[in-house]
Amino acid sequence: EDDLRVKRSDAWKPLDGSTPIGLLDLREDTCRWPIGEDRPYSWCGQPVAKGVYCAAHHALAYTGIPAPRVRP
Repeated sequence: EDDLRVKRSDAWKPLDGSTPIGLLDLREDTCRWPIGEDRPYSWCGQPVAKGVYCAAHHALAYTGIPAPRVRP
C-alpha cells in the first residue's frame, strides 16, 4: 500500500512521480491542490479520491484539527 502522507513542508511541491497540470487541463476528476508557493499556476492533477483532492492531499487538507478562531 502506498504511503499517502505528505509532509507539511512539502505541501506545495508536486507529489513524487506526478506531473502537475495547468488550468485548462483541470477536470472534475483531477485533484485541485495548488502547486507552487507564491502564485500557483499549476495543480496536482492526480485522480480525485474524495471531494476535490487526491488521497494524499485530502489527508493533508482535512486533519481533523479544528481551525483557529479569528477575532474581528
